[in-house]
Amino acid sequence: ALGNYYLFSAFIFGISGTLISVLIRIELYSSGNRIISPENQNFYNISITLHGFLMIFFLVMPGLFGGFGNYFVVIFQGSPEVVYPRVNNFSIFILSLSYLFLMLSLISEFGGGTGWTLYPPLSTSFMSLSPSSTGNLIFGLL
Repeated sequence: ALGNYYLFSAFIFGISGTLISVLIRIELYSSGNRIISPENQNFYNISITLHGFLMIFFLVMPGLFGGFGNYFVVIFQGSPEVVYPRVNNFSIFILSLSYLFLMLSLISEFGGGTGWTLYPPLSTSFMSLSPSSTGNLIFGLL
């Protein structure tokens, strides 16, 4: 039962990451036409960041470890349920809460366009980053 929740949430997060990927591909389709306004130059970096975080930390990890893990570990152990089902249920709640913090970083101040690795040079450009949005990104990953 808990594996279904993980797989469903991974599917929803994967759809939102795919929509951001489509936005990136439309932006890179031709060199002259832009769908992202020139006034918001950091939005491309924000979309790269959100796409990477959503696909790795919200699609692959919950889908593989949470979804398939809750199905197959129980079968391999021969037990009727996972060891701590309430902690596992709390983990699903925290997953959706962390998704909200990740999306909150999109609308707070300038956005956190640091790239999904949080490495320089994007993470050290102080002119285009805000501490609250980068903090929301990091807090969403905890």
